[in-house]
Amino acid sequence: MKKTTQILLLLMITNIVSCNNDNEPKVYNNINGSWICKETIPYVQPRTYIVDIDRLKDTTQYIISNFYSAGENEFVFSKLTGSTIKISDNQSIGVSQMIFRSGSGVVSDDFKKIVFDYKIYDGFTERDIHAVYTR
Repeated sequence: MKKTTQILLLLMITNIVSCNNDNEPKVYNNINGSWICKETIPYVQPRTYIVDIDRLKDTTQYIISNFYSAGENEFVFSKLTGSTIKISDNQSIGVSQMIFRSGSGVVSDDFKKIVFDYKIYDGFTERDIHAVYTR
């Protein structure tokens, strides 16, 4: 009986020590990857969608795909300087050819959040958009 108790105790200790914690938060060191965008537009229902940010090779230039929920094959160009990401002005977005007027965002120190404010012209109205990207 004593031997069985010792074996069980050894197995329990081994199990506890060998378990890794899958709940540890992921550590990021850049803005590449998929983000959840929560967008607020005056007089319009808030919306949530996924965007992807990809760095162009050997530059500070980035492509943001599905920007303004225009479609996964639609994108805008941006540039990261320090913690500020500036989207290039006057880009056409999507099939409807909306125009990105101006705007930028601030990247958090842990690369888990970007807060954007920008303007989009939809052919009728210039809209002020506030978007928060998280992952």
